[in-house]
Amino acid sequence: MIKNGARFSAPVMGEEALPMEYPKRKQIRLTNYDYSAPGAYFITICTHERCCILSQITVGEQLAAPETSLSAIGRMVDEQIRSLPARFPNLTVDRYVVMPNHIHLLLSLSEAAGAASCSLRWYP
Repeated sequence: MIKNGARFSAPVMGEEALPMEYPKRKQIRLTNYDYSAPGAYFITICTHERCCILSQITVGEQLAAPETSLSAIGRMVDEQIRSLPARFPNLTVDRYVVMPNHIHLLLSLSEAAGAASCSLRWYP
């Protein structure tokens, strides 16, 4: 029986694919911290295998600032980020940036709209 989350190694000619465990990741969350508590949160979300599918950065000449142009997927992500406060009244998106293969968000949770009424689910 294959365990949940197992990957398969590529089979060699004439062999069966063998399950391969994901590498153990270091736990970066505080063990007893309530992440639904009011406060500011800095979040980074990476694309699968860090594929550059969200945007493209064009470097300007000399001292010109680089320009970011969002892909179709990046525009969808941008739209969803902008809609978060409407879906979660106690959430404020303070700042965010969509990079080619990841997103940085600075979010604030407040009690004003009742933090208990809004549940954000996090999956390790």
